[in-house]
Amino acid sequence: MSHGFWRRPSLVLGILVSLGLLTAVACGAAEEPTPTQPPAPVATNTPTPVTSVATPTPTTTTAAVVATPTATAIPTPTPIPAVQPKKGGILKETASEDPLSFDGHTATSAAHNIHNMKMYSNLLWNPKGDEIVTDAAESYTISADGKVWTFKLRPNVKYQTGYTPAHPRDGTTMTSKDVKWSLEKIMGLHSWASTARPSPPAPAG
Repeated sequence: MSHGFWRRPSLVLGILVSLGLLTAVACGAAEEPTPTQPPAPVATNTPTPVTSVATPTPTTTTAAVVATPTATAIPTPTPIPAVQPKKGGILKETASEDPLSFDGHTATSAAHNIHNMKMYSNLLWNPKGDEIVTDAAESYTISADGKVWTFKLRPNVKYQTGYTPAHPRDGTTMTSKDVKWSLEKIMGLHSWASTARPSPPAPAG
């Protein structure tokens, strides 16, 4: 090859351009790529979910109505003359047996006293249980040793037998002597009187 070939200007220029392109390609591969900015976020109009809250229904409170009692006048009962107690007449009742007598000191069983207890008054009696209340006695006291009992008699306690003809004691007032005699009779100290206890023999004559 002759030296005249390399001296052509066009050939030299082509070689230089080729070398420049190779250098550019080689240098470009070594450079880091320029970062690409991500696209800006676009605001999206997303509706906020609405939470359903239960609203209490207003209620009307009614005040309690309290009934006020009204005082009612109770009329005083008028006594009916037909049911008023009265003296005399006939009392009828039934029992398991008739009493041996109407003497409360001799008829001592419960069946007999059902009748007799309605006919006499006692100094004291027990209407229920162990309750002791006064009857013909107005009050009484007992000594500390329990041996002396003192009775104050109710005033104007009358005897009434209802016999016809009338008994000599009918309408008379009970006295302390009558009470003493009745207690002695119960104790059997009067031989001629009926009593539930044995009596001493009657005195001679």
